[in-house]
Amino acid sequence: MVFYNNISDLSEKILKISKDDKLRKSIALKGKQKYLKYFNSNLVADFIINKTFDINKNKKYLWHNS
Repeated sequence: MVFYNNISDLSEKILKISKDDKLRKSIALKGKQKYLKYFNSNLVADFIINKTFDINKNKKYLWHNS
């Protein structure tokens, strides 16, 4: 994931990342690790079960606001 402030900033980052294999792979690896930490199948299954049976209402999930 890459954040930008405006179109010009986005364009600069796209050019920089597209030319740097090491940076691109590092960004991809960190993104994958974060995704697996917060959105793995156990967490998603836990969320579905908790919502279905209306249990563990205080448990917080990164993707759910309420």
